[in-house]
Amino acid sequence: MQGLRNAARRRPWLVCGLVLAALIAWLFSDALFSSKVLGAQDVLLLQTPFAESHIASVPRASNQDLSDAIYQMEPDMLFARDAVRHFQLPIWSPWIGAGEPQLAMEQHAIFYPINLIAVVFPFWQSLEWLAALKLLAAGLGTLLFLRRLGLRPLAGLLGAISFTFCSFLVDWLEHPLVNAWALMPLMFVFADRLAEKAKARDAGVLAALMGFALLGGNPQSAVIAVVPPAVWFIFQIVRARRSARLARAVGLYVLAGVLGVMLAAVVLLPFAELGGQATQLSRSAGPYERNFLFGLVTPELWGRPDKSAITGGPFNYFERTAYLGAVPLILAVAGLAIRRTRPQVFFAVLGAASLGLVVRIPIYSHLVSGVPVLDRMNRGRWWIVLCFCGAVLAAYGLHYLLELEGRWRRIALPAVAAAVAAIPLLWLIPHSDVLSEFRHALGQLPNIQRDPLPRPTLQLASMLRWALFAGIGVVLIALASWQPRRRYLLAGALIAVTAFDLVTFQRGIHPATPIAWANPPEPALVGQIRSRIGHERMGGLIEFQPNLANRFRLRDARKYELPNLKRREDLWTGLGGTSAGGAMLVTPEETRAADVFSVRWMISYALGQTHTARWRPTPVAPIVENRKALPRAWVAYDWRSAGSEPAAVAKMVKGPDEQAFIAPVIEGAPTPPSGSPPPPSAAHFQTDGIKGARLDVVAKRPGRLVLNDTWYPGWKAEVDGKTAAIEHANVAFRAVRVPAGRHVVTFTYRPANVRTGEVLSLLAALAIALLILSPSGIPGYRSRRRGSPATNADDRP
Repeated sequence: MQGLRNAARRRPWLVCGLVLAALIAWLFSDALFSSKVLGAQDVLLLQTPFAESHIASVPRASNQDLSDAIYQMEPDMLFARDAVRHFQLPIWSPWIGAGEPQLAMEQHAIFYPINLIAVVFPFWQSLEWLAALKLLAAGLGTLLFLRRLGLRPLAGLLGAISFTFCSFLVDWLEHPLVNAWALMPLMFVFADRLAEKAKARDAGVLAALMGFALLGGNPQSAVIAVVPPAVWFIFQIVRARRSARLARAVGLYVLAGVLGVMLAAVVLLPFAELGGQATQLSRSAGPYERNFLFGLVTPELWGRPDKSAITGGPFNYFERTAYLGAVPLILAVAGLAIRRTRPQVFFAVLGAASLGLVVRIPIYSHLVSGVPVLDRMNRGRWWIVLCFCGAVLAAYGLHYLLELEGRWRRIALPAVAAAVAAIPLLWLIPHSDVLSEFRHALGQLPNIQRDPLPRPTLQLASMLRWALFAGIGVVLIALASWQPRRRYLLAGALIAVTAFDLVTFQRGIHPATPIAWANPPEPALVGQIRSRIGHERMGGLIEFQPNLANRFRLRDARKYELPNLKRREDLWTGLGGTSAGGAMLVTPEETRAADVFSVRWMISYALGQTHTARWRPTPVAPIVENRKALPRAWVAYDWRSAGSEPAAVAKMVKGPDEQAFIAPVIEGAPTPPSGSPPPPSAAHFQTDGIKGARLDVVAKRPGRLVLNDTWYPGWKAEVDGKTAAIEHANVAFRAVRVPAGRHVVTFTYRPANVRTGEVLSLLAALAIALLILSPSGIPGYRSRRRGSPATNADDRP
């Protein structure tokens, strides 16, 4: 114990970092220190291929709101991981959506540095380490930034705990959004260093962080992470007023931004091309109604997906929760009430501006609704900036509590804290009927259990939980105000309460599940589909989610991820398919889309009860055969010409599905040869995989080889080794001219933007390395030393 005290005196910030790491280990202890893996992997077992053998052990999912990670992120990561392990770029997936540009879709985020751990080490055991390291990056970055602001170590630790374990950051951990958000505090650190010292080394690190954020798999979140540090840099430059250094600092910051974009060019250039082929890149959403504000204090007011979910709340739980702890919220407001320095004002304004993006505020929300870029974003995601601002302001609040002077502060600080703690309890005035459940709600403290609860019990328990931790915080603040000699001990107690509040609150949102659930043996049903599918495609209703095909290497015509390719989307919806963030087959009536997209096999209990001219049950339920599905490749000798994509869609929608086979719609094609055309002839696959396809055809006369794979820029075709132009066939697919006779036709995906992106990323990596390794000083300039903690923290406006 004495050794720990001595270490705390000598290296207090190092001890704070170790405490933070220990708390992260506590949060994920169920997975880190066992054979289990992180994530709601039991969601997978509720899918039809797995359910029969696991339904008894998995009565309901541990967290259904994490299904996107199971159905999208992890299958895409596994696909990309396999490609990288074979020293290839994951540029194209033939398994989902009739083929799509996987590198451009980005959400696998396989080149994000932390995610590379999952490439090198066993995938499922890596998941908890990925989550822990992202939180550690966020926490240490916050700790370093608060140290640069001149705050005391205990204040820095409280702020770091508040941001690291805030619900909006932790809840989204299994999504690519957090990849960028976790780096935002570190970007603040190096933006601040660059504004102060104008060193090339800091610009190099900042460029790397920006590039990593852009490689994180969600461009929108990268923008949210990059903008606030840039605004802080401008704020610091304006405050410094040193013209001799200003030009160099600004130039280095611009250089960092350019290099950061170049570093991520390997995914950004394909993504930019995707923007020209997609229906829209906008994720526009929000602002939301004011009841979203309850997410700051009582996020479980309408339930929680891993516990007791009830209806009636605003939007979904992950979007509405932004809990940064009862004590930090109280200290943030109390600190502003006691003293307002320039940095405090900055973060208060930034936090208020972010809040106005999330929650509808008269006039302000209207003014920002048309701002470029903002109008295309999900503005609810700016919660994360508000959480960071709140954590910084909370650190200032504790800093002032430790430096308490004057009787008026001893009165004001507890008074403000008590007022803030009491505000959410005003909810009880119009909802006093829930008080009848007081005894049952009290039994749920300190954390609501995983049991279905009546609405009044759950809501009252949520309010009582806030009252419990806020009340403890107010008492400790009051004691510290009136007992200055014990203020460090009481500050430690405030930190302990905050850590217990946030860590215990967040435990369980990402459950630990057996590895056998995450990586079960391949179900017999999947093997049966694989044995039947050949070169054709499958589909399904709710029994088998679309992007699982990326994991199990099954050709699925469906896909579920944004953005949507416009041609595929127009054709799919025009033929009756449902679009819900991507191509889906939800109801049995959506048969035309299944026919034209070569969906020969369906997994469907509903269709398995029928026996029609189209659908035929197989001996293996619930696999059903679609006997009217088009083949995936054939040679057509008749075709319908269309001058544009809308005209092609109209012809496909009006004509029968059989005509898409006998006379496909070819855009820009001349009139077919006169005379009665022979029936289409078969095309045979020699090779068919990720790198492309090679087909053997015997044409009875000149015609068009139609390949029912997604048309997309970058695909090249050769007929007998000679380059051939690829035409738009049936709106969304490909066709090439073939002369009469036997020919070999090859399709290969060789996008120029990927090669350009590789070169730019490598050049940027080299330039960043040179910046970081360059001499850090400026000739003739000696940077000032940071002032004492008290001086910097008391930088008044």
